Amino acid sequence: MDIDTDIEQATTVPRRAAATRERVGAGAWLATLVFFPAQAVAQAATTTRYSVVDHYVSDLGAVHCGPVDLGRYHNDICSPLHLAMNLGFIATGLAIIVGAALLYPSWPAGRARIWGSALLAAGGIGKVVAGLSPEDVAPLAHLAGGFLSMPLATAGVFVLSRAMWRPRRGMAVVGLVCGTTSVTGLVLAGFAAQGAGIGVGATERLAAYPTVTWLGIVGASLLVDRFPASIRRSPATTLTVIGTALVSIPALFSPAVVDALQQNPPAFGRGEWWRLVTPILIQGYGIGQFVFNLLGVVLVGYAVESRLGTLRWAAVYLVAGVGSVVATSLLYPHTTDSGCSAAVAGLVGAIVVGLAARAPLPPRLPLMYSVFFLVYLCALALGGPAAGAAAGMLTIPAFLAARRLVDPQLLRFGCLAVALITTAVMLALGDVHGIGVAIGIAVTVALRRRP
Repeated sequence: MDIDTDIEQATTVPRRAAATRERVGAGAWLATLVFFPAQAVAQAATTTRYSVVDHYVSDLGAVHCGPVDLGRYHNDICSPLHLAMNLGFIATGLAIIVGAALLYPSWPAGRARIWGSALLAAGGIGKVVAGLSPEDVAPLAHLAGGFLSMPLATAGVFVLSRAMWRPRRGMAVVGLVCGTTSVTGLVLAGFAAQGAGIGVGATERLAAYPTVTWLGIVGASLLVDRFPASIRRSPATTLTVIGTALVSIPALFSPAVVDALQQNPPAFGRGEWWRLVTPILIQGYGIGQFVFNLLGVVLVGYAVESRLGTLRWAAVYLVAGVGSVVATSLLYPHTTDSGCSAAVAGLVGAIVVGLAARAPLPPRLPLMYSVFFLVYLCALALGGPAAGAAAGMLTIPAFLAARRLVDPQLLRFGCLAVALITTAVMLALGDVHGIGVAIGIAVTVALRRRP
């Protein structure tokens, strides 16, 4: 008996160590996505015209405000937050290196594993060098870092995709697509650098972004594999919670992050089209909004994804979130905003469709949150914070009492009536949450499985 116990312990410890190693490595590769908000923060602070089509990413890291001459390329970019861009380069590079080292044993043995990991690590070193050597301080070192960063990392994506072809074919296919896109960008970037009339910024991003995106996807996928089975069945909800938290937590402490990513209709005219999506990733109104919205993603998200499936869930969430940004930008062209509550409203709209279709009632907490969400936000739109707080405080005990005392079908019709009335009121007021619910209802109905 003691021998069996010793053997079990001897095998359990290495397994746990391997799981921890893979989890940390996957988290490192997921963290490479910090490259994108770092760029957005530096760009939002620029005091001169900056175009993602015509200017390099590296321009955002220039330390000095003034003309920079790099052969055929000349610019005059000034960003007081250039440190954010350079730290983004460094953090992304370090995350690539750490992930490549820790995830090395996770891939099948062979030359593809060796060379793929080495090439990616070299690309990570290049990003660190680029961050430590801004283009206007040490241009040769910066260019050397760029050479290591893009061509070698792109080669690493191809080779490592070959290594993971059998065990993780989906990630391998995505890697080949991203690698091919990066190669296309590199070729076009060569023509752009020779003055071919192609935007140098657009081609550089076409070459650089796919590699970082693929690393983030691989990291997220590996992390999800380590979750309990109940969470793995809802990958869209899980990844949305993780991604929103990763972006929102820095925003709680840095107004610059909020300014760079929030909804800002005039910024669309400056080419900042990422603001169609990024407003639903940040919660710019503080910890209360962060907790309220993330709780909604968790409670309503898991319930909706278990019924609609991952792709339909993603369609409802994204179309409701982005659609609400578009709609409110047209209605209120000078108003800034942030938060994923409109996307959550889309998920609530999916709950409403289920109530109307006489599907089985959702679990208690998702249904209670949905009713609370609608009543609270409707009262908030009508009478302000005090009215919202009062209505919300009354909603929870009323729902719990009705659930205990009322027939389930009557509870269904009552919740449906509350949902339709509050949504109609918010739509009449031009409130973003009414728009989100309406979009969620429309998308869910359009994507419903037909018998």
